[in-house]
Parts: sequence; C-alpha cells; structure tokens
Amino acid sequence: MSKTKLYGGISILVGVTIGAGVLALPHAVAKAGFITGIIDVILIGIAMMIVNLCLGEVTLRTHGNHQLTGYCEKYLGKIGKHLMGASMIIGIYGAIIAYTIGGGESLAQIFGGQSWIWSSIFFAIGIIIVYKGLEVLEESEFSMEIVKLFIFVIIVLMVFLSGRLETQNLQAFDSWKLFAPYGIVLFAYLGTTAIPEMREEMKDHWKELKTAIIAGSTIPIIVYLVFALAVVGIGGEKTAEIATITIGQMLGSIGLVLANLFAVLAMFTSFIALGYGLKQMYNYDYGISKQKSWILTAAVPVLMLLVGVQSFSNTLEITGAISGGLAGVLVVLMHIRAKKNGDRKPEYSINTTMTGSVILMAMFIIGAIFTIKGLL
Repeated sequence: MSKTKLYGGISILVGVTIGAGVLALPHAVAKAGFITGIIDVILIGIAMMIVNLCLGEVTLRTHGNHQLTGYCEKYLGKIGKHLMGASMIIGIYGAIIAYTIGGGESLAQIFGGQSWIWSSIFFAIGIIIVYKGLEVLEESEFSMEIVKLFIFVIIVLMVFLSGRLETQNLQAFDSWKLFAPYGIVLFAYLGTTAIPEMREEMKDHWKELKTAIIAGSTIPIIVYLVFALAVVGIGGEKTAEIATITIGQMLGSIGLVLANLFAVLAMFTSFIALGYGLKQMYNYDYGISKQKSWILTAAVPVLMLLVGVQSFSNTLEITGAISGGLAGVLVVLMHIRAKKNGDRKPEYSINTTMTGSVILMAMFIIGAIFTIKGLL
C-alpha cells in the first residue's frame, strides 16, 4: 500500500475541512458557553465522520467518477441531483466568498494595506490553481497541510505557555443554547465534497479509503477542540468573531502574524479543493466544458463580492446550516439506496440501522431550522 496515496487522501479531506470555519468557531463556542459549544463540536464532528464514511461507501459501490450530484442522480434520481447541486453550489460559493473575505482580512493584518486588495490577490492565486487541476492540488495540499499544522502547534503552545489561559472561561454551560453554534460548527466540518476526490486520488488503493476518511475526519475534531480551548481560554466571553484578533490581542505581534498565517493557509487549502470540486461537478455531472466550468466557478464569487457581500460570520452560519444540512440528509438517503442498488462490491461497508439514519437526518433538519430562525 502506498503511504503517499494514503497521506494524500487524508490531506485532501483535512485541507477541505479545516478552513474559514476554524476562525469563527471559538466565538460560536464562547457565545453558547464553552462546555455547551464543545458538546456541539464533538457530536457534529462524529456525525460528519459517519456521513463521510457513508459517502465513501457509496463511491465504492459505484462504477465511474462522479461528484456528489452524479451519485445523487444515480441513487435518488433527478430531484436528488438538483437538490445536491443546490447544496453544493450554495455551500461552495458561500465558502469561497467567506474564504476570500477572511483571507484578505488576515493578509491585511500581517502586511497592512487594504483588505480588498489582498482578497483580490488571494482569490486570483486560488482560482488559477483550481484551473490547473488535481495534480497541482495534490502537490500544494500536502505541503501546505504540514506547514499549517506546524504553525497551529506553535500557536497553541504559545497560548498555553503564556499563562493567560483562565479556567473560569471554560466552565460555562447552557443547555438552551445547544443549537446556538450549530451553523458555524457544521460549516467547520463541511468536507464531504472531498470524498470523491479522495476516491480519485487513492485509485488502486481503495481498501485504505476507510482509514483515510476516519483519520481525515478525526484530525479536524482534535484541531477544533484544542483551538477552541486555547482561544476561549484566553478570550472568554470577549472572544472576537475572528479568532485571530483575540490571539493577536493577547499574544502580541508574533502571535498575530502566526495566527493570521495559519488562517490564510487554512482558508487557501479549502478554497482550492472546494473550487476544484465545483469545477469538476459542472464538468462531470452537467457536461459543461472544462473551461466554462472554471469560468462558472470563478464568476459567481466575483459578482457577489462586487455587489457588496461582506459578512464573514453570517455567510458561514447560513451556508453551514442549509448546505451542510441538506447534503447530510441526501448522503444518508444515498447510502441506504446504494446498499441495495450499487453496481460493484465496495472495499468496505459500514453497518447503519434505519433508526440511526433517521436520527442523523433529524439532527441536520432541526439544526437548520434553529439556525435560520435565529438569523431572522
């Protein structure tokens, strides 16, 4: 078994998952109460691991390369395809817009200058890599994941060694706010679009896809728990909407630079992987040429940013609740159908009961309702 393929698959899932959501997550956790928020982080993280494993099995039960819309069409028909297409379009465009806004703000904090100029540079480089394709994605993903995790470890160590972490900031619990951080936490775990890319990346090594999905789903849970502990521990109820601001205020210029560098890398790796996934969806599943698929991928975020979309946290929250919830429900339904109607024997299979599937879908639906109601 090629370790390179295994690590490549893991890095794609981690890279797609850990993005702009990590920056908003500590504020959402602090707002709900640290213990309440941590329960959300753990439960939603486990739920998304199950969803990722379900989708991995679906891809292995199916001949040919598809994106999520293609798998939905095969197992849930045209309606399923269009619903998943809507979920992907909302989710990926929302993420690309949020990453572009957040990336520009983080780069401006490091280098100074106007954030919109840095956002333009961030977007231009990312969309060029999306155009170049999977080979460039693989080469950039693995190296950036190593750098990103290295910087993350340094930041966390600086927080714990600073002596500014206050235990009283980590004791709040409010059961009535259990769904308060739902949208942002779910957004932070949206990496489902990476599963078809992992299947493609790990061709001839599909027996290890389950291992790669479990590892790639576990790493974000650990990263989010530790990051929330560190940031809320020093910021408490005053934790900023963008976590890097709190870190910079508490740890000085070095902490500010490292935190924003981590943020830029986290958003950039997600940007290129999600952008590639959207381009491939247009190409594979809607029959649009590669060049036109790339233009569609690039044009919508540019237009939305030009008309004035600027809310970082609201974009993440509504995108996570609607896109993530809809995709989660559809993947569970696909998994049920693929077990009966798949056209090849999968390299792994997970046992799920109908009760468990219903509970998982109910969580996504109820969470979306609470999030939308809270934003109205």
